[in-house]
Amino acid sequence: MSADALAFPLHHTAIVVADLDRSIAFYERWFGGEVEVIIRDVDDPQVAQLHGLEAARFTLAFMRFGPTRLELFQFERDDAPAPVSDRADDFGVRHVCFEVSDVPAAYERMTAEGVTFSRPPYTVPDGDASGTVLAFCFDPDGARVELLQPGPGMRS
Repeated sequence: MSADALAFPLHHTAIVVADLDRSIAFYERWFGGEVEVIIRDVDDPQVAQLHGLEAARFTLAFMRFGPTRLELFQFERDDAPAPVSDRADDFGVRHVCFEVSDVPAAYERMTAEGVTFSRPPYTVPDGDASGTVLAFCFDPDGARVELLQPGPGMRS
């Protein structure tokens, strides 16, 4: 990290969800997340301004995954939100990634229980990431979630 950097390790990534309980269950079930805190019925004009909104009513949960977290927001809205883009090359955060010990086994287990994947697992054939196995599934609202089994050159 450069001497001028302002950040510490990544704290969290936020995902807007349609049904907070359903999303909590998905991330608990498949990735071992633990609910750290749930903050219910937030309706504060200053908080809305922080998010660039005129008004915002929501409930949120922080889920811990080791040293980092997901923040799941369920907004109360009068209109329908825009759908999640399924294009990996659109701007913005495109996916969250979880390291797993055996991507093919996770893929088999998850697909057997109805989780949708973009395709079967892929093994990187050569280069610095050779032997890395990855697959992308979708959470209950269509957000992309990567499963990553690092190859020898990517081990942490």
